[in-house]
Amino acid sequence: MVAEAKHPFAVPNFRLYFLARLSTTLGQMAMVIVIGWQVYDIARRTMSVKEAAFQLGLIGVAQFLPLQDIQQARQLLLGPRVALLALVRVGLVLRGDA
Repeated sequence: MVAEAKHPFAVPNFRLYFLARLSTTLGQMAMVIVIGWQVYDIARRTMSVKEAAFQLGLIGVAQFLPLQDIQQARQLLLGPRVALLALVRVGLVLRGDA
């Protein structure tokens, strides 16, 4: 016999998770809007509308194409991963399991 599934909001921990996730997402969206607004406002004081819009476009591109950061993060994490695997291997050898 299959137990009947409860609605997700009937689970208190899921409600807390959902509210935390919702507030985080709303905060991130608000931050994107505020940063764009501030960049445009500052750029508009010293540039034409077309140049300020271009600066705002650069911010949008920078948010969605952080390829260099991803590559650097992978390189930074590779060393600790290899070191951890080596330590685990040494520990297994010393214990006689490998």
